[in-house]
Amino acid sequence: MKKIKTIIVPVDFSYTSFEAVKYASFLAGAHQSRIYLINIIPGLNYFYAYPDAGVTSAHVISMHRKMNDELKQNSLKRLYYIENTKYLKFLQVKCAVIMGTNVYSDIINYAESKNADLIVMGTKGTTSFKKAILGSKTERVIRFTNIPVIAIRGKVRTPKIKKVVFASDFKAESYSVYPTLNNIIKQFNPVIHLLKINTKNQFRPFIQNKSDLDKFSKRFSGRFVPHVRSNYEIDEGIVNFARINKVDLIAIGLRRKKRRRKNTGQPNC
Repeated sequence: MKKIKTIIVPVDFSYTSFEAVKYASFLAGAHQSRIYLINIIPGLNYFYAYPDAGVTSAHVISMHRKMNDELKQNSLKRLYYIENTKYLKFLQVKCAVIMGTNVYSDIINYAESKNADLIVMGTKGTTSFKKAILGSKTERVIRFTNIPVIAIRGKVRTPKIKKVVFASDFKAESYSVYPTLNNIIKQFNPVIHLLKINTKNQFRPFIQNKSDLDKFSKRFSGRFVPHVRSNYEIDEGIVNFARINKVDLIAIGLRRKKRRRKNTGQPNC
């Protein structure tokens, strides 16, 4: 089993990013991992000279650099404050500020440069799973990286992993996804709800779904509980099931999209 040695936590100083820090600290303590707290801020790349007013390009460039340095130092101070909170006090923590141009690419590039095993980040809480991530920076990170991502929505009360939903079609691809999930949750020995959602457009007879779930359960070891549910939309079916059963973690495997490489910011560690 591959160890989770490095966890990346993007921090934008929002409420959900602080909750992500708390959850990451729980995982890091369990896995003895190192946490990297990173804050990405837009660099001041636009400046103008006004020779008639005595403001030359040299003056503007100097001001530009000074303002960027002040932004970096301010963010680092805030990260160091988080580093010294009770959640992280006895863990291995590093802080970094990146003057970036594209937030989700900067997060992925930094995580890849550190050979990260996991990314934990906050996302806005809404009533729908799809709305919770669709169009957000979190969703883009999830879609464009091979690194597992845990998205935290809402308040983390007592971090725990006792009930997990693994939602899938339980075809061949799920067999390559599950070991990654198992690597994160195995030592907590949770109940794992294997969930297949039947929809009008992707309907299969119950006996076929049951056969897929039974085959999957025999392939891997775990405290599995199989479920087949019907819903108009897959994402709504997953969320409804998770709410009713009060699960601690929803796990879904997504196909990675290709992304264009852009010039991204440099970290100030």
